Amino acid sequence: MMRDAVASRTECSTHNTIVVVACDVIFVKLHSHTIYVHYCNDGKTYFSLAGFNTRLTRSRLNALGIKVVCKKGVPYYNGEAISSDKVYEVK
Repeated sequence: MMRDAVASRTECSTHNTIVVVACDVIFVKLHSHTIYVHYCNDGKTYFSLAGFNTRLTRSRLNALGIKVVCKKGVPYYNGEAISSDKVYEVK
């Protein structure tokens, strides 16, 4: 549902996840924390664990095609360790 809403640029809300469309920007929020931002104008996409390296946060990002994994408590994106507090551009 969330992935379809992002693809079709429509808002939706489920138990703890919301897709917000504002002008040409799509936000995905998990428990009110922004974990995904896509700018439709230039096609750039950004993600963050929003301080929460949890299975739920990673599963939402993975559902959006952003493969974040965890090894021994450390999150990884594209084979590189990442911080749970920073914002990253999707490559």
